[in-house]
Amino acid sequence: MKRLALFSLSLLAIFLWLSSLAWSTPAISFTTGTFATPGGSPAPTLGWEFNVVASAGATVTHLGLFDRFADGLAEAHMIGIWDSGGKLLTSATIPAGTVAPLDANNMFRLIDIPDVVLPQANGYEIGALYQVFSLDQQAYNVTGLVVDPSIQFVTSSAVASASGLTFPNAHSANVDPGIFGPSFEVAAVPEPSTLLLFGAGLAGLVITRRRARK
Repeated sequence: MKRLALFSLSLLAIFLWLSSLAWSTPAISFTTGTFATPGGSPAPTLGWEFNVVASAGATVTHLGLFDRFADGLAEAHMIGIWDSGGKLLTSATIPAGTVAPLDANNMFRLIDIPDVVLPQANGYEIGALYQVFSLDQQAYNVTGLVVDPSIQFVTSSAVASASGLTFPNAHSANVDPGIFGPSFEVAAVPEPSTLLLFGAGLAGLVITRRRARK
């Protein structure tokens, strides 16, 4: 009976550890701000520049777009992340409406992507394509900005192009602390407590197996 209980607890510990690896966290969140719809023609790609400051890099798991009222997007949006040289590293299209789920803060509509590891480096850009006079709002002059510790926000960026989703390399340093439409989520780094769970689970399985042999 004791052996069965130890075996079950060990499996539970390993399951909780594995679950922690699947967590992802928002790259940014904020309390409130000023909201507006983008205008102008041709259709702009709008976003922001960021650096990856974690030595292990940042693993992007989802791309997202701000949904002010959490009631669905008026249109579909292509979103991409580029390196500092303008190479597109990943992209996806977030559908209109409420098909894409909201993040944990009910701020951004998310779409799952194959994990992309961004090495520690400066000058990454994330951008989303907005239709001319889009009804989907962005947030600027935000308060309570929280940035994941693996990255560093730099400035807003934009470009107007008739060719669709385009590397947004024009910066708006006069807008503090930025204009936010697109965003992303990164894989959470397991905390020491979850690593202890994994170790305890393995130890329990070893003990159970040794007792079974005896």
